[in-house]
Amino acid sequence: MFERKLEVPFEPLAAAKRLEGSPGLAFLYSGLQAYGLGRYSILAANPKEQIALFGEKSDCFGELQKAYPEFGKQSGGDLPFYSGLIGYFSYDAGRQLERAKFGFRSTEKPLGRFGYYQGGIVFDHSTEETWLVAESEAASAAVEPIVEQAFGATGSLSGDFELCSELRSNFEKEEYCERVESIRSLISQGEVYQVNLSQRFEAQFRGSGLELFFRLAEYSPAPYSAYLSFGDEEIVSSSPERFLYVDGEGATTRPIKGTRATGGSEIEAGRNEEELRGSEKDRSELLMIVDLERNDLGRVCEPGSVRVDELFRLERYATVIHQTADVSGTLENGVDAMACAKAMFPGGSITGAPKIRAMQVIDDLERGERGVYTGSIGYFDMSGRADLNIAIRTLRLAGNTLSYQVGGGVVWDSDPESEYEETLLKAKAMVKALHGGNDE
Repeated sequence: MFERKLEVPFEPLAAAKRLEGSPGLAFLYSGLQAYGLGRYSILAANPKEQIALFGEKSDCFGELQKAYPEFGKQSGGDLPFYSGLIGYFSYDAGRQLERAKFGFRSTEKPLGRFGYYQGGIVFDHSTEETWLVAESEAASAAVEPIVEQAFGATGSLSGDFELCSELRSNFEKEEYCERVESIRSLISQGEVYQVNLSQRFEAQFRGSGLELFFRLAEYSPAPYSAYLSFGDEEIVSSSPERFLYVDGEGATTRPIKGTRATGGSEIEAGRNEEELRGSEKDRSELLMIVDLERNDLGRVCEPGSVRVDELFRLERYATVIHQTADVSGTLENGVDAMACAKAMFPGGSITGAPKIRAMQVIDDLERGERGVYTGSIGYFDMSGRADLNIAIRTLRLAGNTLSYQVGGGVVWDSDPESEYEETLLKAKAMVKALHGGNDE
């Protein structure tokens, strides 16, 4: 483990901009410091190696453990990341972890994709300090050129970003509402308690994916934003939701359930917060998912250690207000961050309850694989520390096509039209970014 404080201006976004086009550029950006979150950002490029995981029977977590058996065996320090894996798991990787049968399978897109970075740059937003980090002093030599470029001459993006076609959903409004009713019917039959249903939007584009990331970071700042470049695909995310944080023996997840618009004024935002705070439907949704997450953590934590640290907390973001909770536990001896992520994946807030049956319903009612949407983006430091988001408010760019998905939890009390409108509300910041400042 090696670290060196850099005497440079504190400018994470500008540093990332100057690295545009670098192979394997990865930027985990804490664009919002609030609610005890978002202290650090991580910037890396030129990975030593990359790994893409495909195949119906692929256990992405197990394959990463086999590929990097030294995970968790290196020394760590006070900073979150020194060396290790940065990338994503797709939602569809979760099917491979269960013996249950699912209705839809595809291997077109990777189930997981990561780069191994010998080091990078860490930004501490609380102190406005910038650090060069690496797995060793010798490995820091490979990071020096990245630092020189990131803090060298003024950089500019390679080009603008613009849509070349209209955004089109894979559902008409009536079809989406019909599927909400289908879920309500399954709930009445006792099949499920809650199911997260989403729709996918797609369009043609030209220009810079990093430019789109900067727009989204401006219009929708969030503590778990990310930009990943793999050459043939780019991932752009502005997620407010933490899937899993592991540091030492402690593991924490932060599910979100319950959404309202911030509205056009402080008065309207306050009124919407009160409405969300008093909503029995939204409180019930969150409680169901908190119970699910407690059970998932209980599979890998010491008996009696799993606890709910905070419940029904309201958090305000650029366009939405969310209701959240913190669930944590102490990992059993021998359980590392990858094993914990495997036990928890995919996050219950974006499947429903019970999880496996909800995933089967998702396969039956949605069209096509979800890909990175509702999967997870983040890092595994070789010391054993890990931090992963839930990949919501996330776009995938490949070729000249981009796509994103938006959804919400359907329960018995759900109104189909309101559920549909909620998905559009969650897409508002992405639509604004795609249109260069307009949200229509």
